[in-house]
Amino acid sequence: MPALDPSNTARAFVVYTNNGDQHTVMTRYDSSLVSETDAIDAMASLFAAAAGSLYETTIDRAEFSAIGSNVRLPTAWTGDATYGSGSSTSQDRDNLWSWTGKSDDGRRFRLELLGIKTTVPGNFRQARAPSNLADAVLDVIESFSTIFLTISGGRPTMNQYANAGDSDVWKQNHRG
Repeated sequence: MPALDPSNTARAFVVYTNNGDQHTVMTRYDSSLVSETDAIDAMASLFAAAAGSLYETTIDRAEFSAIGSNVRLPTAWTGDATYGSGSSTSQDRDNLWSWTGKSDDGRRFRLELLGIKTTVPGNFRQARAPSNLADAVLDVIESFSTIFLTISGGRPTMNQYANAGDSDVWKQNHRG
């Protein structure tokens, strides 16, 4: 399967800080059917769904990129200024949860959030079950047919679990 240009779809970005570290989460959307404001609204729904499992998270800014552009432009954040509560210890500062899927054309989807409160050490999966974090975020992702897309613009069929573990990128960036 040939690689696609990263700017193949419109993208919405949310830059957020928790546990003293800044992170960015990105999603792809169909800009012929929805605006960047709609995509940011969907991201606000995502943070609201995860809020009970997040350490205190401050939204720093929202941005978007048009199809064919790698320039990120500012846009208004439509959700709350903060989500979650408490702060992590240095040991669990790099907790990452991810949700994955694949579209009919074989393109993968992955959405990652850092700053999740995790009580189980190491890597594991949380199967979707009523009222758990995996279910709450999957409900949001699956409720938007034109947002949370793959690089080809396809709608992913989501795996019915969330992956949890330590962020390899975070660990690499913070080693001395």
